[in-house]
Amino acid sequence: MDNKIPQKFYILTDDGEIQSVNLDTWAKWVVKGKNIHLGQDEVGRTTVSTVFIGASSPFVEEEALLFETLVVYSDVAGRIYDSKKYRYSTKADALEGHQKIVDELKEELEAKGYKQYGEDDPRENR
Repeated sequence: MDNKIPQKFYILTDDGEIQSVNLDTWAKWVVKGKNIHLGQDEVGRTTVSTVFIGASSPFVEEEALLFETLVVYSDVAGRIYDSKKYRYSTKADALEGHQKIVDELKEELEAKGYKQYGEDDPRENR
């Protein structure tokens, strides 16, 4: 018995609405890269990127988590040593989550005495 739920696909229209589409339409939309990137920030050596992925999980019946924020931590040489992923069901939640992560990273650096978010990252010894 197959418990897999059919995967669904969506695009984000120019006016910010989520529209259900077939796989072919979604694939063409992804290739164009239109309305996919919602935000990207660099805080020290950490990158925070939020995108609209537009594909539901074929294993989850709950509300589709169509937005994703990826937090990538790099060392002084630019090598990735850790990452975290957060998923959201709405654009508003994704944008709010993105900003919250950026603010928390800035607060963490400021608490350690770093006012600039470039070369003065306290994680430089990693």
